[in-house]
Amino acid sequence: MFILMLLAVFVIAHNLGGFIQANQQTYEIEPQLFSRDGLNGFFTKKKWLSFMFLWSLTLPMFPQMFMRFYTSKSAKSLQISTILYPVVTGILFICPVIIGMWGHIAFPDLSGKAADKVLPMMLTEYTSVGLTAVVMVGALAAFMSTLDSQLLALSSMITRDIYFLIHSIQ
Repeated sequence: MFILMLLAVFVIAHNLGGFIQANQQTYEIEPQLFSRDGLNGFFTKKKWLSFMFLWSLTLPMFPQMFMRFYTSKSAKSLQISTILYPVVTGILFICPVIIGMWGHIAFPDLSGKAADKVLPMMLTEYTSVGLTAVVMVGALAAFMSTLDSQLLALSSMITRDIYFLIHSIQ
């Protein structure tokens, strides 16, 4: 998924004339997208602070991540995954945002629920059918992998915390 999202950003940027050209076009259409406050002043200081606060709590809120760390074969692989996790996550989060911002070039009137489809629309518009399909299937596979890990974590918690507790009381 990581490689596919990077590839999607680079291919779309290339087809828009490069990163600089794509960003200049987007800035000319919607300069607010490049401000701290965002489009229509959406990101107030309170929202920024609350997002930063919540972001610091995300890892404890995802027990499936801890379970993946427990499966490390060595301390070195655990160190590498601990270092790479925030880097990879940051890049994976920024790629669709960049593509979404560039979406104002091809689809300037998108709003509401229609704007939620900007990623597949941009892929369809600026990449091949094959790359579009692989990126979207990759996103689905990443979602399924995350869901599978969450189900495993939840079932483990239920088994260890509830089932064993009930049987130890009896």
